[in-house]
Amino acid sequence: ASLHDIGKLKVPKSILEKNEKLTDEEFNVVKEYAYYTHLLLKDIEGFEEISRWAALHHEKLNGYGYPFHLSKDQIPMGARIISLADIFSAVAEIRPYRTGMSKEDVIRILLDNVERGAMFSYLVELLITNYDEIQSIRDATVSGEGARYYASVVEVEDE
Repeated sequence: ASLHDIGKLKVPKSILEKNEKLTDEEFNVVKEYAYYTHLLLKDIEGFEEISRWAALHHEKLNGYGYPFHLSKDQIPMGARIISLADIFSAVAEIRPYRTGMSKEDVIRILLDNVERGAMFSYLVELLITNYDEIQSIRDATVSGEGARYYASVVEVEDE
């Protein structure tokens, strides 16, 4: 899971760090990174399955994901788990353009994804059941490894 975003190395920094809403063209450039993740990892011996999970973490059970538009039976459990973790992080954590969402809002977004057929309900229920513990682990990681990044985000927000 730590390698799921490595393909972002191919996305221009000006797009990745943009503080406003991305244009459709910019968003299409960002979406290519999942495919680049696959290309970067697929030929590393022992990473074949990891490459697949990382490349498919934006696929949705209902077939509306990317880069390959796969559906439920084609998406391995590892990719489903990384997808949930990625969405959880994206909405719960501080971002350059907003603060992290409340527990209630995070849960609402996850359940909306289940209702739309995008995410596996069992995994979402498991996260919700263990939300406080998962959030605590995430907070500890952010305060340690991510402290420098988040300090710079807060400085930008304060300006």
